[in-house]
This record gives sequence, C-alpha cells and structure tokens, in this order.
Amino acid sequence: MNTRFTFAVLFCLATLIGQAQGEGEPLVKPVGEKLNHEGAVNAVALSPEGKFLATGGADKRVHVWDIAKGKEIGESPALKGAIHALAFAPDSKTLVSGSADKTVRIWQIDPVKELQKFEAKDGAVNAVAYSSDAKLIASGGADKLIHIWDPDKGVEVRSLKGHENGVTALAFSPTGKRIVSGSKDRTVRVWDVDGSKESFQYLVHQGWVLSVAFAPDGQTVASSSRDQSIIFFDVVSQRKTLRVQTYEGAIPAIAFSPDGKVLASAGKDQKVHFWDLFTGKDTYQVAGLKTGLSAVAFSKIGNILAAGGDDGSAAAWDANGLLKIVGPHKEELNAKDLTRLWSALGDEGDQASYRAVQTLVANPKKAFEYLGDQLKAPEALDRDRIASFVKNLGSADFDVREKATEELLRGGELVEKYLHDALKNKPLSAEAKTRVEQILRVMETRTKEGESNRRQMALEILERIGTPEAKDMLKALAGGPAELEITKHAKTSLERFAHRAEAKP
Repeated sequence: MNTRFTFAVLFCLATLIGQAQGEGEPLVKPVGEKLNHEGAVNAVALSPEGKFLATGGADKRVHVWDIAKGKEIGESPALKGAIHALAFAPDSKTLVSGSADKTVRIWQIDPVKELQKFEAKDGAVNAVAYSSDAKLIASGGADKLIHIWDPDKGVEVRSLKGHENGVTALAFSPTGKRIVSGSKDRTVRVWDVDGSKESFQYLVHQGWVLSVAFAPDGQTVASSSRDQSIIFFDVVSQRKTLRVQTYEGAIPAIAFSPDGKVLASAGKDQKVHFWDLFTGKDTYQVAGLKTGLSAVAFSKIGNILAAGGDDGSAAAWDANGLLKIVGPHKEELNAKDLTRLWSALGDEGDQASYRAVQTLVANPKKAFEYLGDQLKAPEALDRDRIASFVKNLGSADFDVREKATEELLRGGELVEKYLHDALKNKPLSAEAKTRVEQILRVMETRTKEGESNRRQMALEILERIGTPEAKDMLKALAGGPAELEITKHAKTSLERFAHRAEAKP
C-alpha cells in the first residue's frame, strides 16, 4: 500500500458550528478520523450503508477506506489522469470512476481491483453515476455527451446529445428512468433514459453548473454553480421552486440526505452547509478541513456524510442528530396563518413562497379545506348566476344591489369577461352601469399575475398532497368552464398528479 496515504491520528477534528438551541450535543458528529491525501480530493463517494468511503483526486488513484475501523483497505494503481468522479454500486461491491485519462473504470472494492474499463475517447470524464438497479452507468465529460453503459455486457448502449459544452455533473432519478445533467453551457437538462431523449432543459444559472442531485422523492432536482447559487427545481411541474444565493465562492458539490430533509453543500469557505428543505434556509454548518471543500456525499442508509477538500483531506460525519429535528412538521394553522400563507404563494421562487408551499403540504387537511375555498369561489358563479347578479345591480332595493356587487367582486375571470361584455352589448340602467364599472376597476387593481401564480401553486400543492380527495378536487376544477384559466391549469395539474406518483421510488 502506498505509504504516502496515511490516517492522521486526529480525533474530533471537526469543528461543529451550530448546536441544538445553542447548547448540548452537536447535531452532526465526526465519524472516525481525518483522512490525508497528497493532492486535492476531487471526488468522494459513500457505499449505500455508509461503511466504505471512496476518494479520488489529483494523485490519480482511487482509495477505499473503512470509516469505522479508520483504515484504508486498498488503493488503485496510478492512472494517467486525475480522478474527477466516483459512484458506488447499490450493492456496495463495486465502484465506478471517471478520470482525466478519458476512461470510465469499474473497481472491485475489497481488494481494490479493476474489473472493467470503458473508453470515452474524446476528453476527460467529469461525472459518473450508477442507476438504482445497477443495470446502467452514466458518464459525461469534455465531449459534451452523456454515455450510457451496460456494466454487465461491457458495452455502451446509447449516448445522449444536446449539451453545447462539457458535461460536469450527472445523477439518476431514484427510479432510474431519468438522468439529470449539468454543464459548462450553464444548463440543467433532464433526460428520458429509455427514450434516449431530452425531456426538457432550463437555464437558471449564470455560471457553469458544477453539481446536480435528484431528491429521494424523484420530483425535485437541485443544482449548484460557479455563480454561488443553488437552485431547486420541480421536474414534474417544470418550475423553479427556490433559489438560494451564497457569497463564499463557487459551490462545487451538493448531496441530498437519504430522507430528503436536507441538502448538503460543499463550499470554498471550508464548511459543509446543511439546507433545511422545509424552510429553505442554511440551518447548520460543520467545518473540519483546512481549505475549501471540493466534494460531498451522503450514504443512502445511516445518514453518514463525507466531504473532501483542496488540501488533500477527507472526513466523515454522522448527521442523525440534525435529521431528527429538521423537516416538515404539522402546525395548528388558524385563519390568519392560512391567509398569510396564501398571500406568500404569489412570488415564484421566493423563499417565503417556498416555505408556504412546504407548510401547506405538511398540513394536508387544513390546506385541502382552505385551498378548496380559494379555488372554488370563482367557479360557483356560472353564467346564469352572473346574469342574475348583474340584473340585481339595477334593483330598487339597496341591499339587493349591495349583495349583487359583493357576489360579483368574489368572482374571477369569467365574471370579469361577462361584465366587459355587458358594458358593450347589454342594456344596463345608469345604476347598474356605474356599479359594473366600479367592480371592473377593483378587479383591474388586483395583482393578476400574483393571483394567477397563487392558483397555480395551490393546484401544485393539491398534486403533492396526493390524496383521493385532492384528486377529486382537481377533477372538479378541470371540469369547469373551458375558457377559464383555472380550468386549463387544473387539467394540466390532473395530468401531473399521476406523474408525481410514478416519480417516487
């Protein structure tokens, strides 16, 4: 074994920043000892159960460590180029690497031994990923392509073309049916693996995309960039849900916890940041390496986190304590709370809007009742009732006129269209005409874009709640007047309802 790679006999090196309520035991605890390399660590990977840590970097070797024993169990021979990417197979028995030497290699773990090699042929391999069933490996790099390999047959089965610059990051969805990729062309793209085609793409970053990750629910993708931002994107509704901006340099790596409660990000500020996916906030930080971090990974089981740094070191932590206290929780929402949350839904991608969605999804009963009232109110006024209320605007009875005005003001798009038509084409009394004009002025002062966003977000919340009752409500809304915007959006939402279930592993 290469003696250049040793374990420093250093326990509890990790400086924990953030305690539960500022006191007590740290929420993220160091596991084992700090690992030292020669040269920067470019990639880390954890076996699914969190027992083995693989590292690779500038020394051109793949190293495998037993975390609990504090022991390196093996290393590969030096390759012709630096190691850029690593990923464990689901059974923990093999490991795939991507390298600057244009190769994708599959390694046996114990002892470390090369089993197979694929040639990318045109440029460095920057990213690799294993599908959840281990039947496919994806790789991407300088040739702008995503290569799909069959590790059992030892052949490339297809390639995905579309990126206009080098591929920097890859991740399979939990079901293995989709791949998300990031690139130097600043786009994030989602691909249909079986169909060998791009499903869609989005350009949300101002710099190279450095890392991508699929959430365990299969519905959310996160990406990080040189532009110091992390973007969360709903791949079912194809909508940006949250952007968080940091100011400590590029964010080279991100990873979801196995329960989807937090996203860990590696930063050049020498810290791992834990983003609470219920609040959208940087809720906890842990430091332990002396220079900027370049890689981060979570185990699928056990909540072990590992990170590697530019100084050639790597470390592991147990995040169980943190994951016990973060995440969705039920709240006693009163009428005032619900009104506040409804108002917050208007600003897409805003942290307040994101938190409102998460809160309502976490409280499905209250959300269902409240959103049902908000979405159904305009639908209750059909054309016959609108005509009746318009007629009553000219009534000799003041209370009747006031009641008709109130009901029409509660109306939505269909009421507004009817009133415009009434002004042009229907005989109205002076009183009725004045009231129609007043109602339209009030409607026009409403923030229509914000109201439309709220309704679309409310439909999306019903999708995510996913109960039969929520589905029935979507069906009822989709059966409304065809010319209404809410009817059209409800039909789209109803189609997505099934896709959300399919995305889950």
